[in-house]
Amino acid sequence: MIRRWLAHSLFLVLVLASTTSYSAEDTRATSLTFVAEPRAHDQEAATDLEERRLSFRDLGWNNPLELRGGRDSATLTFGSRGDELVVGLRLKLDMTYSPSLLPGLSHLKVYLNDEVVAVLPLPKEQAGQPHSLTLDLDPRFLTDFNQLRFQLIGHYTEECENPIHSSIWADIGLTSELDFRIRRLNVVDDLKTFPEPFFYRTDQTRLTLPFVFADVPSNGTIRAAGTLASWFGLIADWRGARFPVLFNKLPQANAILFALADRAPDYLGPLLEESPIEGPTLAVLSHPNDTSQLLVILGRDDKELQQAVDALILGKAALAGPRVTVIEANLDQLRQPYDAPRWVKLDRPMRFGELVERTRMLEVRGHHPDFIRINLRVPADLFLWRSKGIPVNLKYNYTPPTRPDNSRLTIGINDEFIKGYNLVLSESGSSNAMLKMPLDSGDFFDQINRFFIPAFRIGSSNQLQFQFSFDFTMDKYCGDIPNDNMRAAIDPDSEIDFSGFPHYTLMPNLAFFANSGYPFTILADLADTTAILPDSLTPTDLEVLFTLLGRMGASTGYPATRLRIAPASDIDKVPPSNLLLIGSIPQQPLLQRWAESLPSLIAANRGYVGQPVHNLEYWYQTLSLGKAPQPDLAARVGFKDTGPIAALIGFASPLQQGRSVVAVTATDSSSMTQILDALDNSSLVSQMRGSIVFARGGAVDSTLVGETYYLGELGILDFIWFHLSNSAFLLASISVLVSVLFAIALWRTLRAVAAKRLRHRGEPN
Repeated sequence: MIRRWLAHSLFLVLVLASTTSYSAEDTRATSLTFVAEPRAHDQEAATDLEERRLSFRDLGWNNPLELRGGRDSATLTFGSRGDELVVGLRLKLDMTYSPSLLPGLSHLKVYLNDEVVAVLPLPKEQAGQPHSLTLDLDPRFLTDFNQLRFQLIGHYTEECENPIHSSIWADIGLTSELDFRIRRLNVVDDLKTFPEPFFYRTDQTRLTLPFVFADVPSNGTIRAAGTLASWFGLIADWRGARFPVLFNKLPQANAILFALADRAPDYLGPLLEESPIEGPTLAVLSHPNDTSQLLVILGRDDKELQQAVDALILGKAALAGPRVTVIEANLDQLRQPYDAPRWVKLDRPMRFGELVERTRMLEVRGHHPDFIRINLRVPADLFLWRSKGIPVNLKYNYTPPTRPDNSRLTIGINDEFIKGYNLVLSESGSSNAMLKMPLDSGDFFDQINRFFIPAFRIGSSNQLQFQFSFDFTMDKYCGDIPNDNMRAAIDPDSEIDFSGFPHYTLMPNLAFFANSGYPFTILADLADTTAILPDSLTPTDLEVLFTLLGRMGASTGYPATRLRIAPASDIDKVPPSNLLLIGSIPQQPLLQRWAESLPSLIAANRGYVGQPVHNLEYWYQTLSLGKAPQPDLAARVGFKDTGPIAALIGFASPLQQGRSVVAVTATDSSSMTQILDALDNSSLVSQMRGSIVFARGGAVDSTLVGETYYLGELGILDFIWFHLSNSAFLLASISVLVSVLFAIALWRTLRAVAAKRLRHRGEPN
């Protein structure tokens, strides 16, 4: 019996030893796998899974994740949709790390929502070389909003180590990816969750939301759909939004359906027979072919359709149930020029606390923390000529540094340096500094400084950037020993003041349109805008219109509730307004009618491009340096047999003085989406300016040619001096003329004085 028990015990030990003995390579592979095997019913449903791959660039990062120092970290955020279940998550890391790191002590910790999900060794043989590795993450750690954090634990020596030595670093590339395996979930038909499932705030990817019509919609239906598109663009904000258009066809995705009592998509016909439209109606239905949902906007006429949309965007908090009939929907009062909710205030200084979502965004910690970033949307036509700049009254708090010599606050805008301040130990370093009461831990110092942002660095979309950096003490035995409790904050009561500046700018300038929708967004509700569409509409024409309205809503923070729609044939009936002209050359007759006003024209297989006397230079437009442009038409270059090409064209309205036209056109209707693709690319948007932007093959080309004009008003003295400053010859001529007139006046005055003296001498006493 004892012998048999010993044999069984020995056999068990051998089995355990065989299952737990593996090589170092096996250890690394095992440590990267965290997702459990799918259950039986998961495997059976594997054919229903969708694959989605997002690079770190897709998730909002524009630069590689740089880890510097022994305990530095970087965090990537991403969201999960409520109508999807993530059943598999794989991370592909493209990284490079310092060859100085000790492999036995250095490693990279990966956290998912503050849970350690991987510890990656940093072997010597891969140091200093770009390489990739893949690991599976447990999707059970996911929530609606997720944080993927990478922390570098780096060591270059075993004793007397400087934890922030320059040899401790690792970079994670933007080509790194998150691969999702997703199962779509059935969602209850209920309006109370709106705007979900059509838009989830936790989803950081671009919103793509199809709009479906029975056939070519009426102007009133287009206006209602445009209002809704601008609202979805508003809530999508920085993510961007596209609105593909379908006629009488359901996409395999969440979609918005617009239907009138006598013009409804075929799918809705039987449903409307069972439940006729009795007024402005909102309904949500399950997609007949998949787990998607359909939001249906119903009305007996265009007016009721508009009421339904207005109720949806203005009173969504009161929605509930699968179907709602709207009793009334009243719009807000008329907007005033430049009062867009997302633009800076122009009648008073703005507190920094008003410019961020949470005041915690103004706080940082550590010796070399990331930037504090504050976004500013500014009217494009602010006249800042000859001004000192934009005044900023800055207040900031910080833990007193142990070594102030190399501790400072650096201030920039749009990645360009503005100013720097040393972080002092006490009041002696700043005449305005004040000691504040202790906060969470340690003493904080408060400083107040006033500076100006140079006017030429201000654009339509800006980002103020503040970066603190703290030096640390030296130990005579083991070098630098930093303290980890350094904290700093920009005071929410800091102010920036854009008030008092007039509005005046040279047009056309398509940079203004590409960045902020100017001049249409001067009124946030687009009350001064008319969209001119072809008489023969295509789905692409409507996609272009709705996507541009979505961009304008994102810029202003307000939906296009007062936009006007008109066909090209009714152009003579359009009231005075700025015109958004959409349509390819073959379908848009106004481009041919106004050809003499256009600096360029393209057609299906031929066209011409105007050439200026001297083109607009980037440095002149951005910094007012270099040779001034001469946009007068010097020549026209013709061409034929051209391939697909799209264009943005800006010019003065041929109908009303002081109004503008922006045309979106192309050689054919389908090519117009090249403009939308270019507007989705921030690097291409930065290249858009002047009066013409051509988009072709993922690239853009801009020029300023043709007639220019000014929008806005100036005081009489500013007007005279500004325009004189643009003509050196005229200014010199006027200066000479004024000098001559002054000399003549002085000579006549002196002559009169001399004559008077002579008369006095000749008079008898």
